[in-house]
Amino acid sequence: MLDMHISHRYLLLMTRSETTIIRLRCWLREHRVRANMSQLDLADRLGVVQGTLSRIESGHVPLTVDAFLRIAEAIEVDPVDALAAATRSEMTVASCDIAV
Repeated sequence: MLDMHISHRYLLLMTRSETTIIRLRCWLREHRVRANMSQLDLADRLGVVQGTLSRIESGHVPLTVDAFLRIAEAIEVDPVDALAAATRSEMTVASCDIAV
């Protein structure tokens, strides 16, 4: 299980790509919330059940490139912006703590 409240110490042990994926999930979730979309709303747009989206956001299901692009399109964000934000070292996992 991927805990969205990951300690800084654990982040130091993770690879750069693992950290980027966590940040990317957080960025997508944050922008879903900013778009005033619930998981159910977004799941309906994507043609999946809400539980699938929940498992993607929480890390229980891998975030594939296809899923990433479909989610970005559905919440109307530029995937390049998401990738840029997720690779910036100043972006912290603390931004994952967003009310749904």
